[in-house]
Amino acid sequence: MTTTARASIRREDDRTRMTRWDFEPGQSTGRLVHAYDYVVVPVSNGGGPG
Repeated sequence: MTTTARASIRREDDRTRMTRWDFEPGQSTGRLVHAYDYVVVPVSNGGGPG
């Protein structure tokens, strides 16, 4: 699987990295390796299937 979503580093220091991922319908991040502990916060415009 290839990365098709857009990633941008928002903040980074020696302990944390904040990455924003922007997805269009059908896009994915591809395979990820987490070098840090992580938290995922999904944000949506409210649109979805149906």
